[in-house]
Amino acid sequence: MRATNVAEVVATSSTPDEVPALWRDLRPDVTLCDVHMPGVDGLELCQQLRAEHPDARVLLFSARDDRTTREAAQDAGATGLVSKTASPAQLAAALLASVE
Repeated sequence: MRATNVAEVVATSSTPDEVPALWRDLRPDVTLCDVHMPGVDGLELCQQLRAEHPDARVLLFSARDDRTTREAAQDAGATGLVSKTASPAQLAAALLASVE
């Protein structure tokens, strides 16, 4: 089964520092954020975004798919954690679950 028209990319960012301003301007349904980034990591960015905007939904994306990372994502306020090895259908399902 192939999911279509699940998501529209409204912005991308090359640095985590740009994300809060982009979020304020665009108010996306969900923000997909890598856990491991230069400077601020995705967990910290998720916490910051959720502190400023409690209604922000953040789905974290990581090469690590273990209990520790999942718990850290949950503690940061993420709507979920999806593995970088996930299929496109699994990613689509995680995005949809984040906005339901």
